[in-house]
Amino acid sequence: LSQALAEYADVFQPLVVSMVKAGEEGGNLSASLFAVSDQLLRSYALQKKLKGALIYPVIVVSVMILVGVLLFVYVVPQLTSAFKEFNATLPISTKIVIGASEFLQHNLMLGVIVLAAALGGLLFAAKSQSGKRLIHFAVLRIPFAGQIVREANAARVGQTLSSLLSSGVEVTKALAITADVLSNTYHKDVLAAASKTVERGDTMSGVFREHEHLFSPFLSEMIAVGEETGKLSGMLKEAGAFFEAEVDQKIKNISTIIEPALMVAVGIAVGFFAVAMISPAYSLMN
Repeated sequence: LSQALAEYADVFQPLVVSMVKAGEEGGNLSASLFAVSDQLLRSYALQKKLKGALIYPVIVVSVMILVGVLLFVYVVPQLTSAFKEFNATLPISTKIVIGASEFLQHNLMLGVIVLAAALGGLLFAAKSQSGKRLIHFAVLRIPFAGQIVREANAARVGQTLSSLLSSGVEVTKALAITADVLSNTYHKDVLAAASKTVERGDTMSGVFREHEHLFSPFLSEMIAVGEETGKLSGMLKEAGAFFEAEVDQKIKNISTIIEPALMVAVGIAVGFFAVAMISPAYSLMN
């Protein structure tokens, strides 16, 4: 079965093939298949949570930008012409809005081109190894988001390594396969270093201790306890569950904080625009 799955590498991950192969060799294929199913479901659920946390703010911010551009390009110029016609006295807030409107009118196409070029450059950079490393480095430095990325990768390490080791996959191979599951290149490097370290006969926990800026000290301590007690798979499973719960809680916190924060931002923007454009009209009526 593992050989048949390996022929469809574009469908079945190395994780699946290795766990099935280990199950075949150990005579516990059924247990390995259940472990594969559980691991894939956990990984999918984690990815879904991370993506779901980003969808709402991205949609709201995109709509805000679109509506703002339409107001500045089509609505403000009409009001501006009326103010000029009646020689209205313009407060500083109105001048700011009109200045922004005139800038957008004269540079809208240039702005679209620059934005498209920036997005294209970002997508192109993401495909190259150096560009990918630069993006991953920047993401890790973003407050709160970087912490979520670190904990999400720690959860994947714990869950994946535990599943592989409990299925009978040797440690060095399990580390190499787990590296493929991770999304961040810097975390992948740690797993690659750990694989070489274990191959030399040293402990895995030592490598994680050296990279506690990428992986939590809690993970390295759990690995150390597992190595000392001979229950590495169990300790990794516990660590994976812990970090999965941490990520889940942080995502809930983000959802709780972002919604009112966006509402406040929208309220401030709408209020500023309304005051800026209504004040001159009110002065004219008086």
